[in-house]
Amino acid sequence: MDRLGLALPARSCAKLRRRSMMRLRAGCTLLLSVLWLACSGAGGEARPRYRMVNPGVGFEMLRDNPELVVLDVRLFDEYLAPAGHLERAVSAPLLELGYLWPLLDLSDQDTVLIYDGNGSVGQIQAAQFLIDRGLRFVVQIDGGFEAWLAKGFGVVVEDAPLSPIRPD
Repeated sequence: MDRLGLALPARSCAKLRRRSMMRLRAGCTLLLSVLWLACSGAGGEARPRYRMVNPGVGFEMLRDNPELVVLDVRLFDEYLAPAGHLERAVSAPLLELGYLWPLLDLSDQDTVLIYDGNGSVGQIQAAQFLIDRGLRFVVQIDGGFEAWLAKGFGVVVEDAPLSPIRPD
């Protein structure tokens, strides 16, 4: 019997159950889609995301955009290592990025190119840190500094700063 007290053949009941399940699945799919859109920021202003580019595109960006901000999020010792760093790169180690943030003086209109040693989680965390603070144009070098070197692009090697303690 159905809700109205009418006797329905078993075949009709199975058909109604299938339709109900299909509607339920469609409703759940719609609900999940709405939740995904709300969480991702789609539907309104899109939530900014970082972009990953190969070293060749990173080189072109560096060459063609004098306003490009380049952040090296490796440790400072790696920045000064004999392997060097990218031209115009500013050392902003991931562990110190929170402290350095006000000093970087970046606006939401700046394009920032980020790299670490090998394009690992640290680089992704740094990109997300910048996006969370309102930057909209954050780009990472796929494979990081190692990929840059492997492609043969130039680097800058600097002398280490003088130590505040000098031997007598």
